[in-house]
Amino acid sequence: MVKVDNLSKSNSLILSLLKALGEPTAKNNRCIIESYQCGVFQTQLYARSDINGAQQLSKAIYLCLPLFIGRLFKTVTTNTLDYFMGLELGQVALYDLLQPLDRQFVMQLWGFQSSLFFYEGKKINDVEKLDLMQWHRWVLDRAKAFDAHYIDGIVPFSTSGINLENIPIWPDEISDHKKCNEFIYKTWGYSLENLRNCFDELEYKALIIYIIFASLTKSREVNKLNYL
Repeated sequence: MVKVDNLSKSNSLILSLLKALGEPTAKNNRCIIESYQCGVFQTQLYARSDINGAQQLSKAIYLCLPLFIGRLFKTVTTNTLDYFMGLELGQVALYDLLQPLDRQFVMQLWGFQSSLFFYEGKKINDVEKLDLMQWHRWVLDRAKAFDAHYIDGIVPFSTSGINLENIPIWPDEISDHKKCNEFIYKTWGYSLENLRNCFDELEYKALIIYIIFASLTKSREVNKLNYL
């Protein structure tokens, strides 16, 4: 059994599961709802002989949900389709990444990321077509603009409730995409060399936003301590 200990492996596991479930459905010309109903029925049969096993399997799958696909599942189970439909494709993976964070810090980061997709309330054309290197540069440039605009009042990273050790330092290290790529690989298992599909790429882009903004807000605290 493969140990699922990072986002990359989680995405691989769930996509493999969906493929295994979807191929028989497609071959037999069955719709998705019929496949889902069949899966529920099979799980119920399994639970009759081993209810604890069925519960553990269900829990394991839920806990292993990656960011993008996980948000798709949770949108259905939590009846939040209207809100989900209002998100840009590049915002979906970031949404669940922010859930463990402090509310005030989340509001600040969510405000920042909106500047990546919108300007004065209008969508920025073709921003989601940027390749991964271009995306890193785009997020970095917007973060520098954010830093210059908000001289005071930025919520520090320490309030987020998350500890990211050895995060690339603002602004020199975080400007080096190689260092960002290495950090993302060590922390979440993704790198430019192992991205296999669009879901991996969307999560990688969300992580770029996450670490660049974390580096920026962390630098404000470091600078303040140095000043003192």
